[in-house]
Amino acid sequence: MSTKREAGMDADGWTVIVAFAALAVSIGTWFHGRREKQRDLFLSLHERLTHPDLLSGRQILWDEIRGSGNVHDLLQRPHDYRQVVSAIAMFDILGLYVAKRYVSKEAVLQEWGSTFARTYLHGVHVLDAREPKFGWRPWPHFEEFGQEAVLWHVQMERGHPVEVSEAFDNRLLR
Repeated sequence: MSTKREAGMDADGWTVIVAFAALAVSIGTWFHGRREKQRDLFLSLHERLTHPDLLSGRQILWDEIRGSGNVHDLLQRPHDYRQVVSAIAMFDILGLYVAKRYVSKEAVLQEWGSTFARTYLHGVHVLDAREPKFGWRPWPHFEEFGQEAVLWHVQMERGHPVEVSEAFDNRLLR
């Protein structure tokens, strides 16, 4: 008469193996689904950031805003001002999604880092002009990630790490 041990693995052993295999497949599926969702969200953001109104808003910002006084001039053209504000607000959403890790920071910097940096250096004047009017500083994620984007951009341009103060010499304000 043979015991269960002599006959090979018992039913409990196979149950444990099958359970671990199912757990591994579940974890793999979750990671794959998460990566796909991040990719889809990134592509959606990319499409939104390339919308003609946002492109126009960034161009107006880059061409015309060099200080708070320029923002007051821009207020006389409500349509242009709305486009600028929309462009900044969309970058605030992008910064939020990076902060929450909904999208990859590295992918955002590779695709949008230089554009974000340039937009931030001009857009900060819009934040400065709006703060006294509303009593609070709008678009915190635009500001937070904008500073990171400037640092990243300057480091990429120079090919080596730089100090934060060195990155903010406004050389991008062209």
